[in-house]
This record gives sequence, C-alpha cells and structure tokens, in this order.
Amino acid sequence: MRKIFPLSFIAASFFVAAQVLAHQGATGIVKERMDAFKASQTHLKSAVKAAKADNFDETQKLARLLADWGTKMPDFFPVGSDIMPSEAAPTIWSDMEGFKRAATQFADAANQLAAASAARNKEAVFASIKQVGASCKSCHRVYRQK
Repeated sequence: MRKIFPLSFIAASFFVAAQVLAHQGATGIVKERMDAFKASQTHLKSAVKAAKADNFDETQKLARLLADWGTKMPDFFPVGSDIMPSEAAPTIWSDMEGFKRAATQFADAANQLAAASAARNKEAVFASIKQVGASCKSCHRVYRQK
C-alpha cells in the first residue's frame, strides 16, 4: 500500500503538469474557451462542496454560471479555431448542430441544478450535479480530442 500512494502521486503530478502545458501557447478564442472550460470545471467542483455544506445559494449561483457558459459555448468554436493547442475534435465543426445540442443539454442540466438549489432540495441538487457531470463526459467523448 505504501508503494501505491507515491506512484499515484507521481502519476497525478504528471497529469496536472500535462494539463498546464496543454494551455501554454494558447491565444485568442482558443485560450478563452480553454479558460472557460477550466472555470466550469472549478464551478462544478465548488457546487459539490457547497451542496455538501447545504449552501444552496452558492450552488444556485454556480449553476447559473454553468448554464450561462452552456449557452455561450458554441460561440467559442468559430471555423478556423481548431489550431493547437486546442483540444477540440474536428467533429465539432463537421457536426456543429450536434455540438450545439450537447451544449444545450449541459445548459439544461445546469438550469435544473439552479432550480433544485432554489428549492433547497439536497437530493435533487446532487442528482442534478450528476447530470451536469454526465453531460460533460458525454460531450467530451465526441467533441474533445483525447
């Protein structure tokens, strides 16, 4: 067990370093969308923490930020913005309508989280958080390079 922790720590360190390096050199709209995706990841993690603490005002605020990003997301993928270090898959541009539907599903899930937070329904808040996360994973499978 003692050997597993150091190996896990080393692997996690390489993953974090790779994420940081992936954003190096990004400029313009590519950097803006990378930053927005990073912010949405932070918002979702913060929503989980806030929900665990029964801070539904905070989860509602964060859900609104997520929903706002979902409505704007397709605008951050204009034709020609598939340049490195972009992690966007070419499928975004060949299936923009599908990508827009995926972004709408993300925004809808975030809006459900906002509604559950407004109702102070902890069970519904956590179910909605799972839906937001599932919409991220679903979109990444199709529209993000691995």
